[in-house]
Amino acid sequence: MPLALRDLQRAFAAHLSGEDQPAVVAEIVPAATRLRIHRHHVLDSLASALATTFPTVQAVVGADFFRGLAHAFVGQSLPSQPVLAEYGAGFPAFIAGHDAARDLPYLPDVARLDWALNLAFHAPAGGRLSAADLAAGGVRLLVLRRPDDAAFVTLSAGEAAFVTGLGEGLSLEEAVGRAETDFDLSTCFARLLGWGVFAAAQ
Repeated sequence: MPLALRDLQRAFAAHLSGEDQPAVVAEIVPAATRLRIHRHHVLDSLASALATTFPTVQAVVGADFFRGLAHAFVGQSLPSQPVLAEYGAGFPAFIAGHDAARDLPYLPDVARLDWALNLAFHAPAGGRLSAADLAAGGVRLLVLRRPDDAAFVTLSAGEAAFVTGLGEGLSLEEAVGRAETDFDLSTCFARLLGWGVFAAAQ
């Protein structure tokens, strides 16, 4: 009996992930070689997309090592949406748990920074800062969108506490209260305005 369309689609997706599905071969393409070619193409295409999103990671480990990580990630995490710029959110966590990257403890943080820059670059102009934008390991970074690209700047502990408070919806007074005692609001505000951090009210 032929497979139902939904079952056929599920089997096809599983085959692309690396699980051999004889039913797919029999139903769609008699020659298993064609599916292997398609699987290889999908793996390479998604690995290339990840290399575009995580260029610093690839620069650190090299193209061959990165491609091995990317293929392993694709094999267990296919895209769930059609926009490839949104693919790879789980890649930093995957790297953190991968045996091949065990001797590179800094690599997951590098991947998190690449992902934050990717999100900032594709965010609509005027988007609000969230506390997640400051989550970059042992340093305090502010990731922001610029007209033609994305960038990041370092923040002091007081500035990070202040900006995080604003991102959570606190008033200026409440956000300042979170900062250190030597925090200078005027200086911080001047820096933030210079970077174009604040979005104009619509």
